[in-house]
Amino acid sequence: MGYLAARFDLPFSAASIGIEGNAAAYSGDSLRDFNVYGQYQLSLLQLRAGYRQIAVDYEDGDDRFDVKINGPFVSAGVVF
Repeated sequence: MGYLAARFDLPFSAASIGIEGNAAAYSGDSLRDFNVYGQYQLSLLQLRAGYRQIAVDYEDGDDRFDVKINGPFVSAGVVF
């Protein structure tokens, strides 16, 4: 199980870039989630765009769940 995150604020601006990653594995099963993003903050409004990937690999007897979802994303939020 692990988590890693880093964010770098660009000097003299309200912009930043970052990366986040999570991973967990147990008994042959695994879960991974990571994203890289660019972010801009306007007063209380935070705008973020980037790329995210989520992967799950699970097996139980004859049942198997193996999925990978990835692609670009855009989000907005309120910071207070």
